[in-house]
Amino acid sequence: MFNLHGHRINWDHVARKGSGYEGNRRPDFLFANDHWFIGTHLDYGPDGALYFTDWQDDTTCHRQSDLEWDRTNGRLFRVHYGELQPTNVDLTKATDLELANYQTHKNEWFAKTSRRILQERATSTPAAVNALRQLVRTHAEVPVQLRALWTLHGMRATGDLLEELLVSKTADEHVRAWAIRLLGERIDKLDSDVKASLTETARSETSPFVRRHLASLLQRLPHEDAWPIAERLVMHSADANDQVIPQLLWY
Repeated sequence: MFNLHGHRINWDHVARKGSGYEGNRRPDFLFANDHWFIGTHLDYGPDGALYFTDWQDDTTCHRQSDLEWDRTNGRLFRVHYGELQPTNVDLTKATDLELANYQTHKNEWFAKTSRRILQERATSTPAAVNALRQLVRTHAEVPVQLRALWTLHGMRATGDLLEELLVSKTADEHVRAWAIRLLGERIDKLDSDVKASLTETARSETSPFVRRHLASLLQRLPHEDAWPIAERLVMHSADANDQVIPQLLWY
């Protein structure tokens, strides 16, 4: 992440703590050689390099008038390890199925760009949808399962998959948590069976990570639906000293 006042790129290691995460400082990744460096965006490129932009100004922040900002400066940087391998690729020419399969690519740029294109196409090509569902259900790597799930959500093609994951006995906790999170984006379409499944999950769920996502969902539900879930979540004594869940339940 960028440290604006430090004119550098920080590196933190994120580790699980209770139902959430805790960041621990690692050595800084990069220092700028002038105090006008104000980093604005970090991203992977298709060549595997790291690209980032900065906005150059002699003042980092706190000027009252927009007219005082210098909007004429800005730079683009590329950082790579070893020999750079230039890549010329246009994913807009790929088929829906090819874009779906890019969710397994080791470079996040390909997965993210393919996801965006599929969403923009508003496609529901059966072959692509089936391939993505297969990735969610059977791929060995959880990040790939999540990529495929996010892609289906962007395509509005999850169907009943979220409900399936909610009650799954084998799905990873991160996948189950994201199923709850995405169900929360269609609150007005949840039927009584799904609400019952959410309530039962609140009672039986063993993962504090998933319970936190359920607790986060409460504020989006009508009171009559939220209360039974909250009653069951508060019965998990293991969460009493969690850094997040008690506050979510209180709210």
